[in-house]
Amino acid sequence: MDKPAEILRSEPRAAEPAAMQRELRALFSSAPFLVVVDLVLVLSAYLAAWLIRMHVPLPMTQELLPQERWGVVDHQWWLLLGGQVFFLYIFGLYDDLRSLRYREVLGHVLPAAGGHVVLQTTFFYFTNAVFPRSVLLIFGLLEAGLLGGWRCVVKRTLETQRHRVVVVGEDLHSAAELAREMVSNPWMGYEVVGIFADGEASTGEPPEFPLLGSLADAPRFLRELGVEEVIFASQQNWKDRILDALSGVQLKHPLRIAIYPSIWDITIGRLRHVTVHDTPLIEVRRTPNEPIARLVKRTFDISVSLLGLVLLAPLFALIAAAVRFTSPGPVFYRQERVGLGGNVFRLIKFRTMVPDAEAAEEERLACPGDPRITPIGAVLRRFRLDELPQLVNVLRGDMSFVGPRPERPGFVARYSRELPGYQERHKVKPGMTGLAQVRGFYDTSPEKKLKYDLAYIYNYRFTLDLLILLETLKVILTRRGS
Repeated sequence: MDKPAEILRSEPRAAEPAAMQRELRALFSSAPFLVVVDLVLVLSAYLAAWLIRMHVPLPMTQELLPQERWGVVDHQWWLLLGGQVFFLYIFGLYDDLRSLRYREVLGHVLPAAGGHVVLQTTFFYFTNAVFPRSVLLIFGLLEAGLLGGWRCVVKRTLETQRHRVVVVGEDLHSAAELAREMVSNPWMGYEVVGIFADGEASTGEPPEFPLLGSLADAPRFLRELGVEEVIFASQQNWKDRILDALSGVQLKHPLRIAIYPSIWDITIGRLRHVTVHDTPLIEVRRTPNEPIARLVKRTFDISVSLLGLVLLAPLFALIAAAVRFTSPGPVFYRQERVGLGGNVFRLIKFRTMVPDAEAAEEERLACPGDPRITPIGAVLRRFRLDELPQLVNVLRGDMSFVGPRPERPGFVARYSRELPGYQERHKVKPGMTGLAQVRGFYDTSPEKKLKYDLAYIYNYRFTLDLLILLETLKVILTRRGS
């Protein structure tokens, strides 16, 4: 019997989400909608704080606030509204909340509201502006309560609705691997209806995912199955292997690479288009090394790294003292890394491990609970403070603020053998942070990190650098990936 037909007969309507539920989920996942509600809530909290202070006797206050004070105060609406959205963004409250527990959601709301109140207080203090401190305190409490309750409603709405999806792949193995990862993270809300794939005879059918048919069968059944999303699972092809072979050549001898695109290539391509007579081609090579982009990026790196080294000098001194007096050994740790063009440079960090941590063993990554990490080193790693000396690497031109993270020569040699396209990372300077660091996790596989790195390189724009730097701050504050 046809397997899609079996699924339809066993669950004729229950599996298909109602249109209203889909629209509600889409609405609660929309950042503009969340921003609008947040602004309404912050205005409500602000006005309520004033009304409470004017009409409700409170402990530790001498008298009610005169209503005339409202007209005397310069309310700084731009700071009230813009500051709140900024802190909510920085603390990850416009991200998908389904991966967080409710106490973690509230744990992000509280510092976001607290940071907002501190920002306002600091502004009024340094500008000598008149503003009742009691109103700010009440406002902070109301803001935290309203935003915390609202975000819990958003989380509850999103996690109670499932997103029906099918995985389509050229072979069953790659499709099943992707589907398996989706269901192993139930917080994402995916319900994998099944797989459409060719080549099933050689690998067998994974029991946890129904094989709905071949690739040719997919268009016939998607509507009947109530599917909301189709995800293609790609496997390595001849283009990947050729690009990998050309990577080493391009490091020393730049080449322009273009493809004669299929319809599929055109629909997903956002890269530069060129022509040969009347034949459309897509130019693959687009990197931050284009002259104007390189000038802008390097100017930013020099100016910000210089400013950072000056402003952070007191922090550098405190960290150096903490490292020096809590563990024997040098303050700084220098390690060989591979950078632009495959050239090796020495990366500088604050030392976070015991001296000679790798003297008697081969290169290996640190892991949670690693006995080689010192107590102060664990704190530095938690807040990424051990990376700050790399400002010197940025200033010298070994690195940039944003780019693929530099790896050690041993890892580069291994990954270059195992991962097609790995040498493409060395077309640009490595970075203190990168797209893989803000979208992935510490234990994300090298293969997935490579895909993030290549996405950054071939979709580069300076505004992307600024966004990644902002996302990095958010990752540090929310402890995501730590």
